[in-house]
Formats: sequence, structure tokens, C-alpha cells
Amino acid sequence: MQTKHLTSSKFSWLNAFFSMGIFGLLLLSGCGGSESEDIVFLSSNNDINVALVSSEASATADYDPASAPNVNDGFTEPTSDFWSGIASGDSVTIDFGKIRYLKEIEIFTNNNTNQTNKRIEISTDNSNWSSTVQSSGGDIICTSLVTNTSSIKCSYSSRQQARYLKFTTLTTSLLSVFEIQAIGY
Repeated sequence: MQTKHLTSSKFSWLNAFFSMGIFGLLLLSGCGGSESEDIVFLSSNNDINVALVSSEASATADYDPASAPNVNDGFTEPTSDFWSGIASGDSVTIDFGKIRYLKEIEIFTNNNTNQTNKRIEISTDNSNWSSTVQSSGGDIICTSLVTNTSSIKCSYSSRQQARYLKFTTLTTSLLSVFEIQAIGY
């Protein structure tokens, strides 16, 4: 097997890592370099959609549980598969798999014009819930709340800890959820 060596200056840190191991890389991390190298080190605090299945999240529902995984499959279009609640109290819950630090939640539904027909809550333990995605009157207030006919987006001024996110219908009309996004780390 032939080994390829990267010779570009952009990959010099990578060569150092493989030839000297992590200790050598730590030593080299203090060395200067030109600004044109554009090297970006990834940290565990990069924001992603933590609600996605690919981020190790899972979705469950008390009504129509087979459709629950549609809310975190990555498809936000109204033509995509969805979960629906048909009675007041029907809910779908996303378990992020561990405590996450959220900066934003966006929910894609078939009806966002009426904010009183749904409740969105977050929890660290799946028992004690805090209402959110409201401009006022909730436990956790959105500093920015953007609503249109297909989505509602809440941004926070500080990170919110959560392992669970629950969407509950508060109406007897059909309310469909196409996707739930939770941006954080």
C-alpha cells in the first residue's frame, strides 16, 4: 500500500499530527502561521440542528407514533411526510439523547397563524417542562419570534438547556408538524 503525503502548507498541521501524534500537534498549535492558511479547528460547541436523527435524536408521540420520526428527518417542505395531532393534548416529543444548549427553535407546521392552538415546551428530565416559543407569557421568552404561515422561529438571548422538546396540540382541528429544528450544541 502506497502512502500519499500532503505537501500543501494548508495541510502541514495534518502531516504533523499523523507523524508526531497528538502531543506533537499540541506543540505545533502554538507555532505561528500565515493568515492565508485558513485553518479552522472544530470545537464541540459548533451549532447544528440537534433535533435531527443524524444528531442522535429520536422522536416519539402519544398519538400516531409511527409518524413521529417525520418531525426530525430534515425535510421542512409542506409536501414532506409529517406528524399530526387531531385532538387537544396530542403531542410529539424529541429526545436529543443528552443535554443540549439551544439558541433557536423553528417548527414547520400547516398552521402558524393561531399561536393559541399549540404549546411548545423544553425539559432537561422529561418531567419538569418550561413553555417557550412565545413572545410573552411563557416560562422562556423568545427575544426574536418570527411567524409566517408555514413556520414559527424562536431565538433566545442566552442558551437554553434541554434534552427534550415537546410540541402539543391545543385544538381539535388537524395540526400537522413537518419538521422541528433545534439549533444548538
